[in-house]
Amino acid sequence: MEKSKLFKRTAIAAALLSPSFAVYAAVSPFAPLPLHMSGQVVSKAEPNVLLVLDNSGSMAGIAEADSVYPSYQYAANYCQRFINNYYPGYQVGFAASASDIRYGWGSCSPIHPSTGRAVTTYRFGYCSSMADRQWIINNYGETHLYQNASVSRIPSHLRRSVATDKTTCSLPDGMRKSRMETLKESIISVIQDPSNANVRWGVNYINNGTANNTTTVPIASNNQTAMISSINNVLELQGTPFTSAYAQAVYDNYINPSRGVIQYRCQKNFVIGLTDGEANGTLSSLNANILNWFRNNWLVTNTLSYDAWTGQSNGDYGISSLSSIIANKDLRTTANGTDLEGNSWDEDPFATQNVITSTIGFGIDNNYLKFGAKGDGSAYYTASNAAQLSAAFKTLLNAANTTAKKASVTPSVNSSSSTNLGALSLTLDLTKANSTFLFTNIVRSTRLSTGTVDATRSIEYGTLTNNSQASSRRVLVSKAGVAPKFLAKEDIDWTGYSDSSTVTRENVVDWLLRRSDKTDSAINSNLRERTDASAPTATAPERMMGDVVNSSILQIGSAENDTANNKRYSPYLVTAANDGMVHIFARQNSNTKPFALKFNWIPGAAARENGSSDATIWQAIQNTTRSNYVTDLTNGHTYLLDGGISYRQTYNGQIFAVGALGRGGKGAYALNVGGNQHHSASTKVGIDAAQADWATTVPLWETGNNAFAATKDDSTTWNANQQMGYTVGTPRIDRVATARNSGAPVFNNTGSPIRYAAVINNGYASSDALPSLYVYDALGQAMNYTVDSNNKPTTAQAPAYSATNVGKLLAKIQVPNDAANSASVSVVTDDGRTSINNGLSAPALVDIDFDGLIDVAYAGDLNGNLYRFDFRKDTPAQWTAQRVFKGSATNPITAAPSVYRMSNNKLIVMFGTGRDLHSSDLNDTNDQYFYGIYDNLKQDWKPAAATCSNSAGCQNELTVASRTSTTDGDKLLEQVLSEVTQGTTSYRMLSETRLESGHRGWFITLKVGSTSTGERVTVQPTVVDNAVFFTTRLYSGNNTTSTVVCSKTSGSGSSWVMGASVLNGGSLSDLTTNFGQITIPRGLVYFSGYAAQGIASGTSYTYNNPAFAGAYARNEQGQIQDGGDVDLTQSQKLGAATNFCGSPTSGDLTYADSDGGTQSFQLNNRRCLIKRISWREIF
Repeated sequence: MEKSKLFKRTAIAAALLSPSFAVYAAVSPFAPLPLHMSGQVVSKAEPNVLLVLDNSGSMAGIAEADSVYPSYQYAANYCQRFINNYYPGYQVGFAASASDIRYGWGSCSPIHPSTGRAVTTYRFGYCSSMADRQWIINNYGETHLYQNASVSRIPSHLRRSVATDKTTCSLPDGMRKSRMETLKESIISVIQDPSNANVRWGVNYINNGTANNTTTVPIASNNQTAMISSINNVLELQGTPFTSAYAQAVYDNYINPSRGVIQYRCQKNFVIGLTDGEANGTLSSLNANILNWFRNNWLVTNTLSYDAWTGQSNGDYGISSLSSIIANKDLRTTANGTDLEGNSWDEDPFATQNVITSTIGFGIDNNYLKFGAKGDGSAYYTASNAAQLSAAFKTLLNAANTTAKKASVTPSVNSSSSTNLGALSLTLDLTKANSTFLFTNIVRSTRLSTGTVDATRSIEYGTLTNNSQASSRRVLVSKAGVAPKFLAKEDIDWTGYSDSSTVTRENVVDWLLRRSDKTDSAINSNLRERTDASAPTATAPERMMGDVVNSSILQIGSAENDTANNKRYSPYLVTAANDGMVHIFARQNSNTKPFALKFNWIPGAAARENGSSDATIWQAIQNTTRSNYVTDLTNGHTYLLDGGISYRQTYNGQIFAVGALGRGGKGAYALNVGGNQHHSASTKVGIDAAQADWATTVPLWETGNNAFAATKDDSTTWNANQQMGYTVGTPRIDRVATARNSGAPVFNNTGSPIRYAAVINNGYASSDALPSLYVYDALGQAMNYTVDSNNKPTTAQAPAYSATNVGKLLAKIQVPNDAANSASVSVVTDDGRTSINNGLSAPALVDIDFDGLIDVAYAGDLNGNLYRFDFRKDTPAQWTAQRVFKGSATNPITAAPSVYRMSNNKLIVMFGTGRDLHSSDLNDTNDQYFYGIYDNLKQDWKPAAATCSNSAGCQNELTVASRTSTTDGDKLLEQVLSEVTQGTTSYRMLSETRLESGHRGWFITLKVGSTSTGERVTVQPTVVDNAVFFTTRLYSGNNTTSTVVCSKTSGSGSSWVMGASVLNGGSLSDLTTNFGQITIPRGLVYFSGYAAQGIASGTSYTYNNPAFAGAYARNEQGQIQDGGDVDLTQSQKLGAATNFCGSPTSGDLTYADSDGGTQSFQLNNRRCLIKRISWREIF
């Protein structure tokens, strides 16, 4: 892999002056950057930065006009230097009458030493004093000033009137500076910035005559003093031979074999060139070695040939012809030996050592500079004043690469026709900490299809200038002890912020609102500019949403009414981002703007790390507002709303969602999206309610906020919530019976009714050492039914609503308290710990008998254990957890399982192992596994030595030893992977070993051959008919100790898209849903996996049959999913069956690829069988 490509693919490039990801200040246990974004490297090498600066005569002028000097004395000094250089031995004549001085004029003449006469006279202009300017205006008017004084040389559009004149000459006398003075101040401030102390600086000038007083500083470490001295002493004179100076500087520092400037294979190398004028001069100053090197390495892709370039070196392609070469040329190879670490210059992923050139035009904008910026992360800026110049240098030195990637978030897909899919996916640009939506079209085909981004579609962001009144969008905030409210300046309670601080509270609010009539820079230049700093805009999509790493993209509701977009999009679009905000969009009748942003909520109350400056979500948001966010080692990327989101549309029309905080915080939140109250069809909720009421109609509850909902008055709920950890994963929603009679749901118990439950894992690093499942009353809605003689619901009673029950804890189900479950997890975290408390991962809920109620749930933990949670007990206090599989901490289960339903009481539970949460996980090469375990729901699970107390019998829990056991009832069947490459695609096959009667399930070791790679599963599998599909992740890493300069993260990160038979974990075949066949030496075979381009998200399945594809709250296996439900008096099975056999296909497997974007594979149906295979026939 070429390193140039690697940097381009980086999810967040190391900022030029912050090259090491590993030293970001950590305030949580997790890696500051997501490991699953491929193409990252860690470089602790000091970056090389070479400045090539213009010190021509025009730099003595003010920013607006090179023929006007900042003062009389500055003009006189320049006259002296000019005459001494061009007329050696001549006397200097600088003269100005009293009238000339008033109007800013003077004459400069070389006086012949023999005759005493002026040889010629040069007319100089300079800024007259403020007193003289005012005298002219008072006596003759401002028009006279601008027509007769030296300021007439300033372009007229900059000086139309005194009131609008912001040019240098309009400043107070002591504040006027030349271009060179401005340049010196800007560069020296950057060099002196403590955050830039690790830069290896160098400087060359384009003129190096005696009169220029230049001192060239070669690139070296710890040379800030020499740099500052050189820059302070340089003087302006002569022309602008920029091309030859650039070539000389590059050769002397980066190319000359005697110079060892490039020290490490991972070192980043830069040239920043600045000039204020058109290039001139010749190439005659360059020696043959320099010219020969560029000629010998000339790129055939250069616009000009070498010979043509020598005659046009000052034209549009003057420096671009050279900068292109060093941006693409590998300047260090094995022929150069090894780097300072003793490693090969060609080691993957650092195989190319090149130089990136960026350019700045000071008071000039031309193709010469624009075309000259070359290399990944290069940029071209123009500056016409000190502020713009400083901003340009800061941007170049703080953001080496701004390439956006495709986020590894599962896309939201709608079936718009039998031949096309419409998908919404996200970009991920962590150099700007943003994500933007991509509208993607996918043409269905028999194999893999890559989605095409539809550039004609985008999001409408509307206007918001005052959050206290009606607008096209609004923003809510809630924080510890404060119920949701419309965000106002009074909410900014961060230390150091006031109405008179440098950044005021009102500035912060405007920034958080993304005020539509002001750019970030215009709000306050000390706040982070979220768009292009050289041309900031208030409406750019990249400004409107933070980065989305692990959240969900939810399209909610039927797309049937979307006539403008061919029934492509649902009424609501929801996601959450690491700007700390939930984002809700509403569909609008527009082909180019299908969705409009309507609402943001900052659920800011949840705890992060106790005692830190960002101990809650709300407090941590201030990190994101600072100008150095993600570009400075001291203010690295912050996770805020990083967990998954689930939604449910109740049968009476209330649409609500529950979100986890993931790595951002400890807990969860819930909100109404739209529709009407479940108990009151006339009462609108969510964004469908009146905008003025959104503070009460959208937020439902926060686990970390005791200012509203059940946590306000219920101490049991509040106390339990304080024990939660980082809720990595996605919550689930379904109805639950809070009363049963010998396991049978009681539908007509008004005291313990049917409720909508939000089921959430307790998460990682909690204060409670035992993995636990939290079950909440999501809506405070109580549902009761009349029943027939068979206890079947016949008539629904009106739901009863209690506000005090909204968000109330129904049960906290803890796993058995034994050493295997409660043991702390040994792991090196990113905040310096060597262990954290065990915690539960995301759950999967199952309705085993399709009665519309949760029966069981499955979830794993960080110690590799899998549990079954049983809701079939008579009261919530009796809900229990049993361990199904006793695993190992080297094989943590971090993703939710999925199930295949053989019958009402027979399930196959499938899950993978592995973790990619901490930086240390990168180097984990332990074998990981994918399992399928058979569960007889009539029986309990118990440790082998325990006594069975269930009259229906017990199942001995399976263990790690079951992988090698030969004991019937305790052994697992292994299936083995193999690989083959055809053309540019690699495929995998699985063995087809048959089950024996004593097997209790199966497993796949995630490796090919005997080499352990650490390949892992960190996303939930997808079951399609009788096949299971999942993605894996491989990371290339090594031990990144403090002494290692160049180290890999996911530089060779990749994924496999895998499929297996649910019955035995073996190969896909004509008897399963499958990918298809390939030809290998032994003939046609069904393949069970293929290599993805980058790191893949989880998968989703979109059915061909629109009726079947309608978002329904449980899939064909009875597993709970996002969607709508129906009254319990109706059938809880899917409204329309799909045909998984006979016809060629039933639907598409879709996922996001960090490199390839949205991907879709149209799966093949199985061959039809007479009947479904029974549980007994598995064996």
